[in-house]
Amino acid sequence: MHIDSSAVTDVGLKRDHNEDSCLADDVHGIYAVADGMGGAAAGEVASTLAIQRVASFFRPRVAELRQGDAHNPGFRQRLARLMEAAIQDACQHVYQAAVDDQRGKAGMGTTLTVLIVLDRLAVVGHVGDSRMYLKRNDTLYPLTVDHSFVNEMVQRGALSETEALKHPMANVLTRAVGPQANVVADVSVLDVYRGDIFCICSDGVSKAVPEDFVLQGLSRADASLDGVAHAIIDAANAAGGDDNATVILARVQSNVEVSAPHEAVIDDKNRVVRELPMLAGLGHTDLQAVVSLAGMLELRPGDIIVEAGQVSRRFFVLVRGRVMLTLHGAEVLEVPPGAHFGEVECFDGHPAVLEATAMTPSLVLTFERAHLEDLCRRDPSLGVKLLWRFATALSSKVDEVLRRGTLTEEPAPT
Repeated sequence: MHIDSSAVTDVGLKRDHNEDSCLADDVHGIYAVADGMGGAAAGEVASTLAIQRVASFFRPRVAELRQGDAHNPGFRQRLARLMEAAIQDACQHVYQAAVDDQRGKAGMGTTLTVLIVLDRLAVVGHVGDSRMYLKRNDTLYPLTVDHSFVNEMVQRGALSETEALKHPMANVLTRAVGPQANVVADVSVLDVYRGDIFCICSDGVSKAVPEDFVLQGLSRADASLDGVAHAIIDAANAAGGDDNATVILARVQSNVEVSAPHEAVIDDKNRVVRELPMLAGLGHTDLQAVVSLAGMLELRPGDIIVEAGQVSRRFFVLVRGRVMLTLHGAEVLEVPPGAHFGEVECFDGHPAVLEATAMTPSLVLTFERAHLEDLCRRDPSLGVKLLWRFATALSSKVDEVLRRGTLTEEPAPT
């Protein structure tokens, strides 16, 4: 895999120094933007230190991480925990630097938005109101959510997005790296496609340059990354240049023979997860978080997926093929493609009542309970959405089974 990038930062037209810092390391696949805050030069110190700490954390690890199994949910969870640890390490070092120099740096902090691109995966870590976008095909997807007072008000319906831009507390952050010794980072792991372009920017860009402008620039066939990056900064200054402005563009290029099979598998996962009724209404970022948890099982006819009487810590979604649920050898229900099964045993911890068996060559997605619990810990908002949907889906399935009356008694001997 090859990555090319462009990084541009500018002081703007109203500030006398630049408190933004950025890193574009194509060799290690590490990209980051930090927007510092604090008196005197404290913001610049905080943003620079945060970037340095993240780079020093990941550079020794990248070679080993590139050997990981991109389809293994456990490996993806490890990547998420490493990103959390890297941002926590940066936070503690910025905080300690402020403690050690109370005269000019007390309370300093910074936003921090980080991208690590491995061979087939991207890891995103985020604190503050800098932003990251993914341009895939003809769409620009937001990968981060602003940790700001006004964005929380927008999410609650108390402010419109237009009102938020002009609000007197528009620059107040609810999370930052450094003001406290600890911080909670948003972390996600994404599958990478050929031609993906990641855009990371400080709020000096996101508040001044429309997303459509960025998408149009990245969609031009003849556009260079350097040209688009400079055009974005020029647009920020043309809009007033009220703040420091920084943008990184990183484009993924890869061997077609290697990438095509990987992308075909991911397309299957994305399609099935997107079409699950219990996940209806989830946004792109939330759906990608769910896809990231999914393992895959290739099954032959007769393979037992769930054995009756055994405890299972995962549930399943049928991608293609035929799976039959049986009770004491009697057929209870055939699972249609796109449907899920095994969730009752996954969540209540009791031995399985029904046995699930592949009837034909089949492909099944698997979701481990431990991975779902970890996702709920890292993203409680998404966790609540998923648990509500699971509860609704379980209720519907219980109603269906009870109507059939198949679990009320064992079949009579013949």
